[in-house]
Amino acid sequence: MSISAWFKAAPEALFGRADRSLIAWGTATFADRSLENEYCKYLIEQELPKERFINILGIGMYLFFGALDIITFKENLGAVLFVRWAVCAPLALTIVLLTYRDPFRRFFPHVTAANMAIGSFSIVWMIAMAPPGGPPYIVGILTIFIYFSCITRIYFVVAATVFLTVLTAYAVTITAISPKGAIEVASGLFFMFTIAMISFATSYTQEIRSRLLFHKTRQRELDAAYIKELLIEATAADQSKINFLSVLSHELRTPLHQIIGFCEVVMKQGGDSSSDQSQEFLGQIHQSAHSLLSQIAKMLRYADATAGKIKYHLEDCPVSELVETICAQTNGKAQARGVEIVTDGLKSASLYVDPLNASYAIGHIVENAINASKNGSQVFIRGQKARDGAYLLEIVDRGVGMSPEKIKSALSPFAHMESFRTRTSEGVGLGLALARKILQDQNADISLRSQPDEGTTVTIRFAAPKDTGEDRRAVA
Repeated sequence: MSISAWFKAAPEALFGRADRSLIAWGTATFADRSLENEYCKYLIEQELPKERFINILGIGMYLFFGALDIITFKENLGAVLFVRWAVCAPLALTIVLLTYRDPFRRFFPHVTAANMAIGSFSIVWMIAMAPPGGPPYIVGILTIFIYFSCITRIYFVVAATVFLTVLTAYAVTITAISPKGAIEVASGLFFMFTIAMISFATSYTQEIRSRLLFHKTRQRELDAAYIKELLIEATAADQSKINFLSVLSHELRTPLHQIIGFCEVVMKQGGDSSSDQSQEFLGQIHQSAHSLLSQIAKMLRYADATAGKIKYHLEDCPVSELVETICAQTNGKAQARGVEIVTDGLKSASLYVDPLNASYAIGHIVENAINASKNGSQVFIRGQKARDGAYLLEIVDRGVGMSPEKIKSALSPFAHMESFRTRTSEGVGLGLALARKILQDQNADISLRSQPDEGTTVTIRFAAPKDTGEDRRAVA
């Protein structure tokens, strides 16, 4: 890998695949000033208590290392202890305590940087005052650099300024103000430069990672809020749709009843005086009105089911009786289409359902099977117990079948198996969706298996008795 390629890959290795334009890389801040201000407010709200604790703990460590002064200094001990205990530590603690006042809260990263500078410069002064052969006070500066660059939040530009200024002050001190031996100067400058560069890089990396994490968290919260807003809008839209269906159904039923009623009156009064064609037209009007009334009733029932307005009165019902009721409901349509309904394996089981609503729902499924079947074919209603105690009721036809794409939409409301412009079947596409909703409210569910031109199998899985609960009361 070339050097230029390495430099291009390094940011991604350190910070992940971040948007390059998001960060002002020279200062390790957000390129967007408003986002940077938002980040600063976040630091004040979330990081300030932790920063206070870290600063106070650092001041305590600084005071503790005063014991080293007592061992090291024979001369100038009073001045060194005075600077450490009476000047630097109280000054550092004072500016930390200022952050409890609102006007100073936003300056807490600068307060941390000031404390780092106070500790570092005081140790540089102590190095100048230390006798030859004393303990290496440079370790104190290294400790301060590591402590503050790794676990505190200091703006990178401010931290870098402190690192470089302390490095310069140390170099001037040991070479000009209080000259040391050649070996001590060489080793001191080497270690000081190394730790300053490491602290420089650490602070830079910490600041960018902190901002990228903040941006990722902020984006996640914004996305979550947007999704919540969409859910609220979707729920409101769905409720509006249900309200519209309910109002529409109620408003259309009254005039339709009048159309049907007056049509029947005219048909009866017309008698022989009406022509055969007039009677035929009246019959078509009467039949179409009844069909429309049936569809409106279905929409109203779907609206009630979705809104939770249907009351279910659950009881033990033999499967055979339930299927007999369904066959009686659909027999007329089956005969008109020349379809035979065949039942099998239904006598030995009992279901805990609302017989009226369950037969209504399953009846829609059987009607769909009849409509999909060819003249002279059969629709099978079969039942069997599953190994887990559930009861499986299957409605099988050998009709047109469905493709995988159509199966996905089959249980959705207002979805037809044929396109709107080319479909030949009647209805508003609510039968399966309504049946599924009613059955789900009774601890049952529907699944489909189908192949084009081979037919469809609708499986209704009724939960085992233990799954329906011991409290067998009427449910809404």
